Amino acid sequence: MLRKQVFSFKQAKSFFHTTNAVRKAYFYDMPAMSPTMEKGGIVSWKFKQGDSFKAGDVLLDIETDKAEIDVEAQDDGKLVKLILNDGSKNIPVGQPIAILAEPDDDITTLELPKISENSSNKTKKSAKITNKSTKTVGKQAEKSVTKEITKKNDYLPPSPVFHKSDPNQVLYPSVAILLAENNISPQEAFKKIEATGPKGKLLKGDVLTYLGKISPKSLISITEYINKSASLDLSHIELRKKVELPKKPEPIVLKTCIPLKRADIEKGQFTKTLRDYINKFKFLAHQNAWEINNNKSQFYDPLFEALLIPEPYAPRFTVEYKLKPLFADKNNDTQLKNDIFDMLTIGVINNTNNNNKNQENYLLDIEVTVSNKYSDAKEKSERFMDYLKTLKF
Repeated sequence: MLRKQVFSFKQAKSFFHTTNAVRKAYFYDMPAMSPTMEKGGIVSWKFKQGDSFKAGDVLLDIETDKAEIDVEAQDDGKLVKLILNDGSKNIPVGQPIAILAEPDDDITTLELPKISENSSNKTKKSAKITNKSTKTVGKQAEKSVTKEITKKNDYLPPSPVFHKSDPNQVLYPSVAILLAENNISPQEAFKKIEATGPKGKLLKGDVLTYLGKISPKSLISITEYINKSASLDLSHIELRKKVELPKKPEPIVLKTCIPLKRADIEKGQFTKTLRDYINKFKFLAHQNAWEINNNKSQFYDPLFEALLIPEPYAPRFTVEYKLKPLFADKNNDTQLKNDIFDMLTIGVINNTNNNNKNQENYLLDIEVTVSNKYSDAKEKSERFMDYLKTLKF
C-alpha cells in the first residue's frame, strides 16, 4: 500500500500555469508533488464537470512513483471541464489537466482558454527546466549540508568521551531510523561518527551531533554526567554502628507453697482432683469480673467485647506446680520404703502401714509466670493465686 499524503491546493497553486488575468476560467495543471517529480497519474477525480467545490475539499487523487496524494482546494471554485480523466498516467508536470472557474461564474457564457501545441510544449519545457533547476538546488543544498557537517565533526573539541565506533555493533532502533532518514548507511556511520556509548556504541546524540542538530559541547556535558553517575563511589560509606536493642523486661513470676493433706483417698485420685482444681482456677481467673458475677449489662455483646479486648482468648499466665510428700521423720521414711517393698514382693500390708498410707502430708509448690504482653495479665494471675488459697482437701 502506498502512503497517503495531503497536498493543499494552496501549495499546488504555485505550479499552475494560467492564462491572462482577464479570463475568469483558467487551467488546472499537473502539480509537482516533490522537487524530483517529473510525471504523475490521475487516480480519480472527486468532482464532476459543472460541480462546485469549497476550500478544503479533495479535488483529486494524484499518483506518483512513491505515493498516492490527496490534493485539496484552498479556495472555493467550480470544475468547468476535465481535460484528462481518471486513470491517465505519465502526465508531465505543468500539463493542463482541467479548467477551473470562480464559484459565481456562469459556465454557459464563460470563455474557456484554448490549449495549443505551442503553449503545451512551452509548458512542458518550463516544467522540465523548473524540475532540473530544483534538482540542482537540492543537490547543492545537500552538498553544502554535508560539507558543513564534515567541517563540524572535523573540529570536535578533544574529549575522552569520544571513541571509535564498533563496526560489529547492533544499532539501536532510534539510531537506525535516524540514519535511514538522513540517507546514511551503517558502514558510513561507523567510519565517520564518533561514539560516546559504552564500548564504541553509537547513540542517538552522536548522530544528531554529526548532523549538526545539537552542539558537541552539549553532548560532552551530558555524556560526562552519565559516566560520572554510572559507577558508585563506596569509599566514603561508613557502616552503621550497632544499635543495642532495649532488653525485654523479665517476666513477673509469682510463687507460693500450699500444704495439703491426703486422707481416705487414693493417691491417683488425689493428684487428678488437684489437677482439676488448678485448671478450674485458671479458667475462672481468665474471666472478666462481670462474667464471674453474672453482672452483664443489657447492652452486652460478646462480639463487641471481643473486639475491645486484645486477644481475649490468649492465656495471660502459665502455671507449673510440683507435689512434694512430707515425712515426719526418717523412721517413717524407712517404714514407707519397707511397705513398698512388701507390696511388691509379698503383697501383705499391716494395719499400721494402712493408717500411714491413708494419711499423708504434701507440699504444693506453685510457680506462675505472668505474660508481659497484656495489661491485664498481672491482675488475672493474682486472681488465680487468690483462688489457690481456697484449696482444701
